[in-house]
Amino acid sequence: MAGIRKETHMGMGHKYGPWAYTSLKEPKLSAELARMAGANLVGDTYSLSFQPFASSDSENEDRFTIMDLKINGRLWRLRGIFDGHSGPLVSTYIASHLPSRLHRALAALPKLDNKSITQTIRTIITQLDKSIISFVQELFPSQSYIARLSDDEIRRIIKEDAQHGSGSNRLMRGIQGSTLLLSLVDPEGKNLWVASLGDCQAVLLSKLPNGTWESSLLSSYHNASNPVEVTRLRSEHPGEERDIVSNNRVLGMLAVTRCIGDLPYKLPAIYTSRIFPRIHSDHPHSTTALQQHILPLLKTPPYLSSDADIRHVDLLARGATSHYLILYSDGLLDLYNNETPANVAARAVQVVTQALHFKSDLALAVLMDGLGHTSSRPESHPKIDLEKVSRMMTVEMMEKYMDDTTVLVEKIR
Repeated sequence: MAGIRKETHMGMGHKYGPWAYTSLKEPKLSAELARMAGANLVGDTYSLSFQPFASSDSENEDRFTIMDLKINGRLWRLRGIFDGHSGPLVSTYIASHLPSRLHRALAALPKLDNKSITQTIRTIITQLDKSIISFVQELFPSQSYIARLSDDEIRRIIKEDAQHGSGSNRLMRGIQGSTLLLSLVDPEGKNLWVASLGDCQAVLLSKLPNGTWESSLLSSYHNASNPVEVTRLRSEHPGEERDIVSNNRVLGMLAVTRCIGDLPYKLPAIYTSRIFPRIHSDHPHSTTALQQHILPLLKTPPYLSSDADIRHVDLLARGATSHYLILYSDGLLDLYNNETPANVAARAVQVVTQALHFKSDLALAVLMDGLGHTSSRPESHPKIDLEKVSRMMTVEMMEKYMDDTTVLVEKIR
């Protein structure tokens, strides 16, 4: 990679580092960022997924889908981001199975109206979560069954199942998790559905007949820093109000309040005390950490929900001449430090509006701003610190220093 070698403390002060990095100039900088993030344009959708830290045991856990579903001879546009945590197995599972399951379910509907479509999306998402649970319960169907087993018998069941297929992967999948953000557009581009589970975000940008732009945040923020979600959790678990959320995390460990997977938070405590510890995992949220931190608190699971919030938007209601849908994982939120989800959404809108003017790659513009913004507040002309972008791309740290970040920007009409 051609560039000038420099050193940085990554804004942490002289107590940490310094670490080497490569300073890049344009146009090499944008080209290299596009390569590293796999920036692409598929039909009407710009896409990328970025994780600069390369390590065999720290891969990018985000997955996304860009797919058109043919129903009654017409194409419905499906887009989605699945932000895995504690490993990539659940996000990979969703990306592999959700599109085909949703396709079959929608094709079977006698009438494709808003109510039916909304309920179908909700049901498919819930069924995906239940299928992950059922894989575990096929081997260990009940608390009483587990209680009768010795530790050696549990190990034998796990080993035998692994020898006959993907048993260890199915169990490992159970202790991993993923958020979900999904959009569906009808063939005419008149109706949009957005389903959210977790803390990824969806922002609709619409150009009105008078030439002005308006935007709306369509996703929910299912995170333990959201007071609405904290209130819901505490009301569902009376008597556990003090422990249910601490340090903006469910049971002190998990940031999201709704997701697919993460069965230690959903199944009775005996699964976490006896089954999951027999599965190898080196992740900080491994079963050892779970045992130490949440096992004493597992009184009335489930503590996590797979009930998605689904929004329907009539795209013709305001007479807009064009629409762009911006989807991104919470890695983008992290890049803006302590900004609110609403402010990050407003910033993304400003960046995309400017990128449209310059006919730039829309997803790459959003990522570039996240990496190199000089101000995190919404601006009419966002400015980029290219040296900061270089540092974030190339710094030679020995551990993962930023979250996986995935961005999709779709032109709807």
